Amino acid sequence: MPLNEDVGFAVVETSDGDYVICGIIRVMYSIVLKVDKTGEEKWHKIFDQTHPMLTSITYVNGKIFTLGTILWNKTTGGNAVWLVKIDEDGNVLWNKTYREHSEALGRTIAKATDQGCLIGAVVAVRSRHFDIWLLKVSEDGDVEWNVTYGSEGYDDVHAIIQAVDGGYIVLGVTEINEVEHTWLIKINESGAVEWNKTYAYGIAHSITQAWDNGYVLVGWTSQPEREEERARLWLAKVNESGVMEWNQTYGFGGGYSIVRAPNNNYVILGNVWSNETRSDVLLMKVDERGNVIWNNTYGGRGRDCGLSMIRDSNGDYVIVGETASFEGDGINILLMKVDDNGTLEWIKVYSGSRYKVPFVAYLCDCFGFMDVVGRVFNAGVSTVDAVGFKLGLIRPYHYYFFPLNNN
Repeated sequence: MPLNEDVGFAVVETSDGDYVICGIIRVMYSIVLKVDKTGEEKWHKIFDQTHPMLTSITYVNGKIFTLGTILWNKTTGGNAVWLVKIDEDGNVLWNKTYREHSEALGRTIAKATDQGCLIGAVVAVRSRHFDIWLLKVSEDGDVEWNVTYGSEGYDDVHAIIQAVDGGYIVLGVTEINEVEHTWLIKINESGAVEWNKTYAYGIAHSITQAWDNGYVLVGWTSQPEREEERARLWLAKVNESGVMEWNQTYGFGGGYSIVRAPNNNYVILGNVWSNETRSDVLLMKVDERGNVIWNNTYGGRGRDCGLSMIRDSNGDYVIVGETASFEGDGINILLMKVDDNGTLEWIKVYSGSRYKVPFVAYLCDCFGFMDVVGRVFNAGVSTVDAVGFKLGLIRPYHYYFFPLNNN
């Protein structure tokens, strides 16, 4: 990953009709950015302590809650889930960390049925083995309950939504015989499991409540029977008990977000790849059976990716992600608005270079496997591997840092 990469991971609408984005700039800094209905910036907050990574956001009772991870350092002793509460004027009200075992990574956050939040995280229970960790926190960030869900393999959580009965649906992935399966867990308000289902069809990344109180999932799968094995966008419908009703695949690419649309329809955000360096944002509307009503792609000559989407109060679709095609330098935060017919209303690009942050990353105290303080990346270093470690995009919009084997 180049060091001038800026990414928008999630977006939420506020009560005044504006949008708040969370993401990263210059790889090592987190940013929370508020813009108006036309994408013009109102304020921003940059977090530079201990290499924070804010990747999920929600809006509760007039306040912004954004979730991520404080990466490993000698002070905290391990990765920690990180939650920040901000008011609509950009004032940071508090920030808190949560950790169980030596490793805890914040994944996703959702509004709870009261004024609090439900945090989806993962914890390392042993080497390379992660379990799902859910925390219910109050509006003050105090933990009210926490529960761990795990299997013998690797487990992860991708999304949480409220269920119509007051409980929650947790969307994740679990390993069965070393093969990843989509994992759906239905819990009550206290975190007790009511049912759970696994699906071998593909890996779902986003979920929404269906119009009939079931659930619609979107993600990606692969087609090993084809000559060239490539990921395909995957859409699935399950009933309110998690029983699969139908599933479909579409072209090559992946689905990252899904929202309900009027008339029993759904809109899917995805990405389609032309090659290793070029991709376009895909937006597709389907009916209640998954039949395509329309689909459009948006992009330029470089890599353009949509990572998260909301349907706003005006019925438009607001997409956040990254772009290397439009104005700015390197890879920049992408924000775009599309109407209900798929017509592009506007595109905005936010470059980390405008925010006056140092273009370096200090490794020593952050990662623990380098002892020389002050070793830095300079702008001329194009890949992280060049200085002894690598930044891997293991799962969509989840960044992991691992030391390289120096043997």
